Amino acid sequence: MSTNRQLWQGVVVAALFVVAVLLLWGPARRPWEQGAPKTRAAQATTRPGRTWEIPALVSPARYEAAADAGIGRLIERHNARQDRIATVKLEGQCTWHLDMPGDPRPTAITFDRAASRASMTCGKDRCEIDGGKVTGIAESAMNVDALYLLMFRKYNAKEFAAAGVGEGGMRRVVARSGTETLEFDEKTGRLVSAAFEMKEGRVTAAFSDYKELPGGAGEALPMKVTVVAPAEVFPFERTRGGTVELAIDAERSEARGSP
Repeated sequence: MSTNRQLWQGVVVAALFVVAVLLLWGPARRPWEQGAPKTRAAQATTRPGRTWEIPALVSPARYEAAADAGIGRLIERHNARQDRIATVKLEGQCTWHLDMPGDPRPTAITFDRAASRASMTCGKDRCEIDGGKVTGIAESAMNVDALYLLMFRKYNAKEFAAAGVGEGGMRRVVARSGTETLEFDEKTGRLVSAAFEMKEGRVTAAFSDYKELPGGAGEALPMKVTVVAPAEVFPFERTRGGTVELAIDAERSEARGSP
């Protein structure tokens, strides 16, 4: 009897130990989710909203010829490709790399070029984008996730001049304006990097793994978008910047063309 009792006590202690480990080492959370209650979804309607202004998301109102014919052709072709994409529905995963890599989170994006509107979810957080205005829950960091929409940005060629050849495994043509730097793959002519001087500091978005999506748009989109942002962009205290990455699942996404 004593032996059986000791055996059951050992089983109970082991079970409690496993539960404690699971609680301590559960799914990683982004900083503002630490200590979040399990009823978070049910409380969403009572959480205060916030609007961020991100002018870099807005394409220019005017499009003019560049002084440099080569740069002009690259930017004009990029803009033409963007114009052939009317609406987009993307499914994928978003991963934050701050002090260490975080857990991938399911991400969904819808984009309507004519309306200049988009919506986005990342994990449990959501935001609406109207031009350069991003509206979401105040305690979230959807202003950072919204930077993925730089993949749909167009540019006024007149503002750019040639700035040499970029570094990396491919030859890149660099075009620079007063506040923006673009890098194009010399072979394909596709935009592979765009850097913006924002009030918070320099934000860089890299675009890679271009693929054509179902839906009939007939244009390829980057399946991977990597954004490097300074500490000041994040709506919580940080001493250094971070990297966020969107990986798009081409089989579950679609892009429809302009009529």
